[in-house]
Amino acid sequence: MDAESFRDSTDKELNVFLDAIEAEWGFRPPVEVVVETGIRISADFNIVGFAHKGRRFDVRDSNAHRRTPRAVARAIAQEIVTHRNTCADCGTGTPPLWERLAIKRYPARYRSYGGAAFSRPPDAAERLIFPGQSRKFEKLLALEAALPKIDDSSQRWMD
Repeated sequence: MDAESFRDSTDKELNVFLDAIEAEWGFRPPVEVVVETGIRISADFNIVGFAHKGRRFDVRDSNAHRRTPRAVARAIAQEIVTHRNTCADCGTGTPPLWERLAIKRYPARYRSYGGAAFSRPPDAAERLIFPGQSRKFEKLLALEAALPKIDDSSQRWMD
């Protein structure tokens, strides 16, 4: 079906609904159906034998300046890396980078969290896809490693 015949069919079907609206409301709102042609990109991926349906990206004239091939490829890669990290079934079960960064930045808010998963440094894929968050997280890990370790048993003054 081409764009013109799709618009005509939509107009015809829309008139049925607009007739009911006019009968109920007493007026018929003006509606102009515009059919835009564009590109739809989707990426299905497979991790450890599990097939996954990826997001869809619509590229039109109005958003082509933002939806460049690099931006779409990066968004697809972000989805794959985040899914691999967070999914307990087909991934590693590691928290996403943004959550690991938040836990390191604001430990008081995340007292119930713990474990080595939150101290896992970003891998090469995360560094490429999330460069800003990776740099911040690696700086926090370096600062944390440089801090002197406090032996809780030697602090008798708290008893």
